[in-house]
Amino acid sequence: GEVKIKYDNGDLYDGAFRNSEPHGIGKMTYKDGRICDGIWANGKINYEGELVDGKPHGRGKWIYPSGSVYEGEWKDGKKHGKGSFKWSDGSSYEG
Repeated sequence: GEVKIKYDNGDLYDGAFRNSEPHGIGKMTYKDGRICDGIWANGKINYEGELVDGKPHGRGKWIYPSGSVYEGEWKDGKKHGKGSFKWSDGSSYEG
């Protein structure tokens, strides 16, 4: 379901929640002012960026469980246009 939670450390979460963790579309506002707005899974941010109809669309960053990261353009939930991919081993591709 949807929740608004203020954690003991001062962080605020507003969004989808499952099994006592952020899961789905939500926004975390950290006590230091940083904001993570995007798609969460099992308490961790997977996608941070622009969303349209609940899907990545525009500029954004997807963080894979392996630690690899794609950052760039999205359209209708799929990588589209220019972007960069950095693998967890440090190698990267831009195009």
